[in-house]
Amino acid sequence: MKSPKAACPKDGLPTGSARQVQQLLQEIGLVLHDHAVSRKDREVERKKKVLEAKIASLKEEFDSAREDLNKTYVEEEMRREFMNKNRTDTMKNRDSKG
Repeated sequence: MKSPKAACPKDGLPTGSARQVQQLLQEIGLVLHDHAVSRKDREVERKKKVLEAKIASLKEEFDSAREDLNKTYVEEEMRREFMNKNRTDTMKNRDSKG
């Protein structure tokens, strides 16, 4: 059995079965490359989805913290207003009695 290289004429281009082997190897290389690219694309897409989920989770966490801070601020502001009104009312009551 001849090796594929033995079927190459002087110009270096394969002929016959050597040419078929070379073409098959090139096709296999292209298929493997396409498969690797496809696999990488799927991997990138999975990582993108994971990151998007993390971002969504962080946004929810941030919104919740912001709501808590706003609630605390509003409650403090209401307390302050109530205390000021109560103090003013108490002073008015003292002045009217005295």
